[in-house]
Amino acid sequence: SRKENMMYSEVFVQIYGQEFSQQEIMEKVVAAWEAEGKKITSIKRAKLYVKPEEGKAYYVVNEGLKNGSTGAVDL
Repeated sequence: SRKENMMYSEVFVQIYGQEFSQQEIMEKVVAAWEAEGKKITSIKRAKLYVKPEEGKAYYVVNEGLKNGSTGAVDL
């Protein structure tokens, strides 16, 4: 099946002696999502746009779906 062939990867952003992992950023996005009263299980897809020069990660969750949301979290 396709799932068996999926590769696992991690993404890290390093800048000015700091490091941010995709997992850490996504955990902040999930917390922001839940703070809006939404359930983590309703997240189907997410895009992250990391802007370390701003100290922010911008996100788009469930783009094109009726429960879609955008926002930003601090790194």
